[in-house]
Amino acid sequence: MIEERRQATSDWGKRHTIEMSEAAAAALITAMEIDFGIPVTAYISNASVLAGKCVGTVHGHLDADESGRNADGTLFGTDLITNATQAEGYWIIAAGEPVYVLASFREPDGLASFENMLKDFTRNEI
Repeated sequence: MIEERRQATSDWGKRHTIEMSEAAAAALITAMEIDFGIPVTAYISNASVLAGKCVGTVHGHLDADESGRNADGTLFGTDLITNATQAEGYWIIAAGEPVYVLASFREPDGLASFENMLKDFTRNEI
């Protein structure tokens, strides 16, 4: 497995090393090249769902700023997920108005956490 390492400084000055497998990097590049027909706020790799929110590594965020907030390769968390749909082989989630494309899931349990959230959506008919 080839690992891509990026150093990014978050708003709090902490250092994070983001490791991405070759497959995850390829999935991210492919996702970023797709026209999903809607404005995408950002792409998230290494995604996992905790308490109804998606947590992962952000890429291409429209609201990234010079201070490093939402910068490529930084840890990121969405607001509460309100909708999820699949398109072009990727999951697209909405957290209120922002829309995110999930490029890859955290191993080993990111996909399972997302599937559990989908089951909750079905039970609650959200």
